[in-house]
Amino acid sequence: MKDMGMEKIIFSKDNTLTLPGKSNFIDEKVRNAFHDVTKTFGTKNVLIISNLTEPKIVHELKGT
Repeated sequence: MKDMGMEKIIFSKDNTLTLPGKSNFIDEKVRNAFHDVTKTFGTKNVLIISNLTEPKIVHELKGT
C-alpha cells in the first residue's frame, strides 16, 4: 500500500484488531500484521479508532 502512495492507515479497533470492548489483539496473526503496518508506516501514521460506546481514538493496545 505504501508503494501505491498511501501515507497513513486508519483501523477500526472493534472486530478488526480486537474483540468488542477488549484491548488484546484477536490473535497472533492480527498482532503480527499490525506490527508490520506500524513498522512500514511508522506509529505516527497509524490511527486506531473505536466507536463501541462513543467515538474515540485508542492510543494503546495491549500486546503491542
